[in-house]
Amino acid sequence: MQCRAHGITIDGDAVGTTLLQDLIDTPQVVEPDLEYSCSVAVTHANSLDSFSAIFSDDGTQFIISAIGSEVYRHGFPVPRGVTTEVEAPADSAATVMLSQYPITRPVELLAYEFYAYSLDTFTAKVVRPDCGGLVYSLANGECVLEDASDVTDGTTTCSAPQLICFKNITCVENTCAAASTPPVYGDVPGSEATVAVTVEGFQRLKMSAPVALQRGDVVVVQGPLGRSPEDYENGDTMDGIPSSFHHYVEVIVKEAMPVEVPHKCVTVNLDVILEVVDDDVPANVLTNHTSCERNITDVSLQITQTETDEYDPSLNVADPFYVRSNRLANYTVAFSVGGPINLKLSYDPNFGSDDLFDDTGDFPLGSELHELTYELQRSNDLCYVITIEAWNQHNEDSGPITNTTNLCVQHEVLTTWTMTSDSVSSSFKIPSQAASFLFEMSSPGNFPTNASVDVTWGDGSSKETLPFEDSGGDRAIISHSYTKDGYYNVTAYIYNNVSGFEVSCQVKIVEEIVGFEIHPKYISSLGSELDGYGRTRNQYPLTKNVSFFPHMTQGTVTYYRVAHSINDSEIMTFTTIDEFEPLANAFHYHFSFETFLNLTVTAYNEFESVSVDLFLEIVGKVRGCQLSDFNLVTAKGEGKTLQVTFESVGGGTCLLINYGDSMPLVPHAFGDDLTCSTEYPHANYSAAPELDVALNFTHVYMEEGIYNLTIIAYNELSNCSSSITSYVSNIRCNPPTVNIMSSTMDVEAPLQFTYSDGGTIFSDASINCEVTSNTKKRWQVYHADPLTAAFREAVIIMHEWKSWDKSELVIPKFTLDYGFYLATYTLTMWDPDVLPDHLPLQRIAVTLFEIIPSPLIAILMPGSVSKVARGITQEISLKPCELSIDPDFPEDKNFTITWSCRKIGEDWPNPDPGPTSIWEAGTGGGCFGNGPGTLEYSLCELSIMGSDFKDIGTYEIEVLVSKDERSRKASLQIEIVDGLPPILSMECASPGLCITLEDGVLVNPCKRIGIVADCVDACEELQQYEWEAIAKDGMQFPYNDAHFPNGYNDIQLMFSSQFFMDYPSVTSLHISLKATTTGTAVGESTYFFKVNQKPKGGTCVLQETGQSRALIDSFFVECEGWMDPDEHGIKSYVITLIDDTQKEQAVMNQHHTDDELQSMEMVLPPGNFTIRVKILDLYDSCNELIIINDLEVTRVHNLTLFNTVSSRSSWITGKEHQALFPLQQDHGVRMPTKDELEAVDIDSIMEALAGSGNTELLTTFILAASSVTAAMNPLDDESLEGMTEEEINERIVARTNELNKHLEYLEKSQNYDSLDSVDVASSVVAQLLANLDDGKLARKAIDTEAHSKIVNMTEEMKQAFPNLNAPDPKDWVPVTENFAVINTVMGKMNLIAAMLAGMRQEMAVDREAQAQRAREQAERTDQLAGQQAQQADDQVHHLEDVLQSSLVSLKVETQQYTNQTCDSVKNELLDKVQTLEGEVQGLREEVRTEKQWHELATACAEEQVAPRVMAGTAGVADLLGPAWGPTVEVLGHLPPAQCACYGSVAEALRRRFGHHHQAKVYQACLKKTTWEWDEMLSQLAQDVEALVPSLYDTIHELFLKMSKGMVLGEIISASSTGAVYTVRRLRRYDFNITTVGELGTLIMLPEAFCPSVNCTMDSIMSMLVVEWPTVLFSFPDTSTKLAPSTRVVDVEMLDKESKLLEISNLSEEQEPEIHIPKIVDKVGNNTHSGRIT
Repeated sequence: MQCRAHGITIDGDAVGTTLLQDLIDTPQVVEPDLEYSCSVAVTHANSLDSFSAIFSDDGTQFIISAIGSEVYRHGFPVPRGVTTEVEAPADSAATVMLSQYPITRPVELLAYEFYAYSLDTFTAKVVRPDCGGLVYSLANGECVLEDASDVTDGTTTCSAPQLICFKNITCVENTCAAASTPPVYGDVPGSEATVAVTVEGFQRLKMSAPVALQRGDVVVVQGPLGRSPEDYENGDTMDGIPSSFHHYVEVIVKEAMPVEVPHKCVTVNLDVILEVVDDDVPANVLTNHTSCERNITDVSLQITQTETDEYDPSLNVADPFYVRSNRLANYTVAFSVGGPINLKLSYDPNFGSDDLFDDTGDFPLGSELHELTYELQRSNDLCYVITIEAWNQHNEDSGPITNTTNLCVQHEVLTTWTMTSDSVSSSFKIPSQAASFLFEMSSPGNFPTNASVDVTWGDGSSKETLPFEDSGGDRAIISHSYTKDGYYNVTAYIYNNVSGFEVSCQVKIVEEIVGFEIHPKYISSLGSELDGYGRTRNQYPLTKNVSFFPHMTQGTVTYYRVAHSINDSEIMTFTTIDEFEPLANAFHYHFSFETFLNLTVTAYNEFESVSVDLFLEIVGKVRGCQLSDFNLVTAKGEGKTLQVTFESVGGGTCLLINYGDSMPLVPHAFGDDLTCSTEYPHANYSAAPELDVALNFTHVYMEEGIYNLTIIAYNELSNCSSSITSYVSNIRCNPPTVNIMSSTMDVEAPLQFTYSDGGTIFSDASINCEVTSNTKKRWQVYHADPLTAAFREAVIIMHEWKSWDKSELVIPKFTLDYGFYLATYTLTMWDPDVLPDHLPLQRIAVTLFEIIPSPLIAILMPGSVSKVARGITQEISLKPCELSIDPDFPEDKNFTITWSCRKIGEDWPNPDPGPTSIWEAGTGGGCFGNGPGTLEYSLCELSIMGSDFKDIGTYEIEVLVSKDERSRKASLQIEIVDGLPPILSMECASPGLCITLEDGVLVNPCKRIGIVADCVDACEELQQYEWEAIAKDGMQFPYNDAHFPNGYNDIQLMFSSQFFMDYPSVTSLHISLKATTTGTAVGESTYFFKVNQKPKGGTCVLQETGQSRALIDSFFVECEGWMDPDEHGIKSYVITLIDDTQKEQAVMNQHHTDDELQSMEMVLPPGNFTIRVKILDLYDSCNELIIINDLEVTRVHNLTLFNTVSSRSSWITGKEHQALFPLQQDHGVRMPTKDELEAVDIDSIMEALAGSGNTELLTTFILAASSVTAAMNPLDDESLEGMTEEEINERIVARTNELNKHLEYLEKSQNYDSLDSVDVASSVVAQLLANLDDGKLARKAIDTEAHSKIVNMTEEMKQAFPNLNAPDPKDWVPVTENFAVINTVMGKMNLIAAMLAGMRQEMAVDREAQAQRAREQAERTDQLAGQQAQQADDQVHHLEDVLQSSLVSLKVETQQYTNQTCDSVKNELLDKVQTLEGEVQGLREEVRTEKQWHELATACAEEQVAPRVMAGTAGVADLLGPAWGPTVEVLGHLPPAQCACYGSVAEALRRRFGHHHQAKVYQACLKKTTWEWDEMLSQLAQDVEALVPSLYDTIHELFLKMSKGMVLGEIISASSTGAVYTVRRLRRYDFNITTVGELGTLIMLPEAFCPSVNCTMDSIMSMLVVEWPTVLFSFPDTSTKLAPSTRVVDVEMLDKESKLLEISNLSEEQEPEIHIPKIVDKVGNNTHSGRIT
């Protein structure tokens, strides 16, 4: 126990010293009834001095007599006397501080003792440390925050940085370290004493009066002190420096002696005062006191609150305690003993103040705890740790008795809370929205603390407990995801530990409308729900309501609305009975008239409206009925399935079916019973099936024959009918299935073609005949009624249109006038040897098409230039009538022009205010100051000066070019500038490169852009040209050599398609030419190009089938998803094979169909291929895909392959095959084996494809078959070595037969309506011939028949060239190379050699035997002619009988309709009668023509000798086969004598047909000539040379065509089998030295050579060079003297317009030189140069 003390000074000194400090120590506090002692420490003045000690509570007194004081020495003991063991001082003058002997407690200084080592003056004093705000530590003599030497319990808190460790004191929080602050010492007043020592040794220096010293005081002595001879670790400090010496110095001090005085306190909370009085001097008094208090041993706190406890009685039973904020709570303090008691409640977290309480009562220890209760309230909703402290004076040193209690103060859940849905409409949309609920208080209050909410959502889900949290503004929001729509009652109980409250609300859940559809239906008379009918199932009868049946995946619908899509005018609304069951009820509406309806049906709820568009047709009329027997021939007694289809069933319709086998004819009726019973009461009526757009019926015929079946559908408004011929027979052949793609009979939506372009109608057919695949194809065209689409007069196309007998009908441009037409396609199974004459198996398909006017092409400036620059004094001449084009009638310039003008930056006025003057300048905007808009001017030509415009700037003149009902705009920007800029003309190098549209000039990114410009005025000071490519926003694209391959500083431009690859997103492009002069004026001419976007968005893949065998297994190129961003439409797909040598071969040109998946089937030849697909739009913008790389050939070995050479060996052994075809990777397209080929009838497949008209697939079969045959039956010299002549001839014959068959297929199937189709056809022909170009005997397989077909096809291709679109000259290169191959293989010399060899063989045959054969042949011909004539007569009679029967039947029905006043039906049937009569007349004409031909043949046979009859008849028969009808027409104009002469007939036909059948004539004439012995073979060769045309002329024409579209710097080459064709367009000086071809030929033109008119070295011209590897196409008399390998070079010069220049009469200095280097190891021309004169 520590006592408090108060000290005074008492006189007296027992040892003769001054008074010491006196003390009374009493306990601070004691327990009642327990004895305690007080310590009284006084200093007696003498032995008689006494003191009285008195206690205040009971007056108890004690007498304290003299008991003395304690005197002792402090320091390093000083030896007495003089001794030699004392060491001399280290420094006699140093000041010695006894730092190791500080004063440790309060004492009084009486004297100093020291050892004087020598005689000197000694000064002693005491210094006291001053630490400022710190504490002096005895432990290390430094200043620290806390002196650990004062701690008695062994631990202390050491605060950084002054950390200490002393004795056993432990730092509990930090580590110990040395003190860092030394004290400042000051002298203790009165402590200094000085003495002059006269004797060495022990000295004592008494103080004149005692000096009070304090703890930490240190003695300091100056003088020669003796020191200990030993060194110490810690010695005295000398002049402030620690040493290891201890000097002999000590002080004598006196300390008071305490006396213990006992006492007991009785009364709690009453202080006991002890008073000590000096009996001698009563004024000298010492006092102290002790408190009488009970020691508090424990304390605890319990908290209760009435409201909270009532809410939850179990809550505040134990810690933690919960109370409501802002309400009083009872804080009860419990303790065992105490008195008095002080209480303190402190809170963590601290809210700013503690609660303090005290109680002075006496609370002795008993059996129960004492309790003190206080009422408190808290406003902050926090959880506190309350520390309760209880204390009295017992706890001042030890600290209060403490305990902790946990208290949570919570804001209660007020009863003002409300709950609503967090939505204005109290509704939520699922699944995109979760339902959210808002909790708010109706009056301000605190948000409940740590609240939760138990929610019952009302949807059957489990109760959910959620945190009730403030979302801002004392509001809470919770949410729930409902899965079904409806109304839900939601209950929420909000609670925390201290309170709770329940709220509720109702919420509406609305399902998001997903997958909304409307299925229109109508209710039939039988009560059935029926879909619409018609081709697209969108027709609904006028007599019924349209019922709208909603369908959706999910959704809540309040009501439905039906409106017109165009103007949103409302038709009806339907409010759902139960919005949560929107599919429960359909809604209905009656449309009272026939119409097309674009409807929008919208489903509504409060969140959204979802619409679907419907296209309905309300029909009362029945339309488009069609009868079909599926093209099946059935046997008698077998059920025949018939199908009836409609475009529109109409309303109240009756269907009559006449099966054609009942006499009298009694129809069967179906459909509306009232209509049927009213009009046809005698018909056999059946209520089932109900009428629909497609119905199937079954009928059994009991006799074989041809049956005419008719259906008639009618109602009050309309009727339609359909008839077919159906076959009942045991023959294993069905009529073909025929379809016209995209066919229609709708006059509102026919196929449309423009007059200037024509078009193509595609057919689709299939054959199902076991006995033959041969067919006849025929297109016919008729005028059509524009209202009813009924047939009118025929258009003669047979032999007039080249495609009349092919599967695709190409409508020639400028052929059909504007109007409606019907095209019929008839496909007839034709094989008289296996099909009976009385059973013409044929089918006809029909479509309606319309020829419409072509859009006008409006042009304001030559070349359709978009912008020009003009000076103020320069004239602008605009001639839109002269320049604009009506593509249908290009020469007709009768246009109406409307002029408008504005300044760039101004908007066109809307509406236009009316025409304004050009010539009267105003002060406003526009071009002439009168504002933008139309001009008061209507003439065809406008000439204005730059000064006529308002000011310097850029203006836009726009014209509307009109003609009949067509109109088209054109515009031109004119920049008015200062000065005289050069005036530039500009146009695209070829018309097809730049397509003039109303919104710009369209260019194709797949083609290079060629532009030809010129300076036409103000060109005198011209410095340079510069081309620029500029974006629409004015940004110039950087110059790039890849984009400007021929530079950008010349008058002509080639702009590469690489630009569009580098900038694929460019949709608008300005190409500008600027011309600068020596002045400041800049001339400009600009095109505003609109880039035709490439097709995009699609894919193409290759699907392989089977074992990937050449010729046998199919490959499918499947393309889908392609679309044209510009909406021009996808046109076609071109498939190209690229082999190992990078040779490209186009194999298919497939037009785009309406099908989503474009599947293109093909077979492939053996070889390693890359397959490329090119997708083209209407304007030939293309996207190319490589769908497979390196499709490798696999050739099998150790298997036998088929070989047609039977006399040598029927097979090629495995060893031979392995030598011919080395083994490669086992994947890809491979050669088939002999067994595989025999298992597939390739010939039948190809015949079927030819018969059905599948041209695309047939072409790939031809190509693959030729390649497979060339590999199996090669004709190269090495393969033929060792074979007999007969074996070789057999192989040649086999190859010849195959070639002719392939050429026949191609000749009869190919149309040449596009460059791609010509490319495919010429490529296949070239490959067929290339497969026969591998040996000197190979070309013998190309007989005159093959030659004839090739000439016919190439001539047709050539005739098609002018109509083909090929804007880029390089477009012609593939076709040119194909023609070059054909030309090379069919070289004249080889052909002549083959012909002459054949003639020599024929001449060796016995003439008499040949004559006999001719006579026998003539007899057989006569006999056959008679038989054919008789068969034709029989056929005509039979057809006449059949048709007459049909006519009678139809006329009977027509009479019935007439009696029933059905005029419309009557008229339609009469049209059919007239049509059939026309067909009969046509058949009669054909039979008559056939008879005439046989009569002609007989007459010719009678008048000519047998050999000539043989030649003539065979030739004419072959010639006339493909042109039967027109031949009769031609022969009808010849006199009898000329008819009998083959030469006359041939000449007449040549004039009629041109070269189409010319080769047949040549063949026959050649045979005729061989019988005239006076003819010499040399003369014969010359005749043949004159007769057989070369393709070189065609190739030459193609290169001339290319040259016309070329620009400066452009070079185009094509090559084939060694021949190289090159055309280049340069300035004259660039032709000085020219290297051409692959053989190093050098052409040098001297400076003096300039062949064109007004020629300069800057003149633009072209050079066409052909380099032949051998002498193939030259036949001068001296050619026989040339070596076989002599090479020939043809050179032609063309002017700027690509016209051929005649070069003659050159002087010596003008003569060009040509150097042709010699080939190594070849005998031919040497390196000498030749001169052209």
